[in-house]
Amino acid sequence: MAEKLISVDRMETVLSLFGNYDENVNLIQKEYNVVILGRGDDIKITGDEENVFNASEAINSLIALINKGEAITPSPDICFIS
Repeated sequence: MAEKLISVDRMETVLSLFGNYDENVNLIQKEYNVVILGRGDDIKITGDEENVFNASEAINSLIALINKGEAITPSPDICFIS
């Protein structure tokens, strides 16, 4: 079981990433078979090593979009943004 911690500068970014009722994060968890937890400004991803890596890459890409001012909407394609 692997674990990755992603620190985020602003709580607003975490809220945008997770989406309403955690819709965005739930899509990523389902696609990559990982567990994602938000604790303050930190995001913890756990699961198999490859899945954790892929989920963290997707999350980092989404964070970059959020930081550019892009709105993130729930969609199955959310998992494949790079």
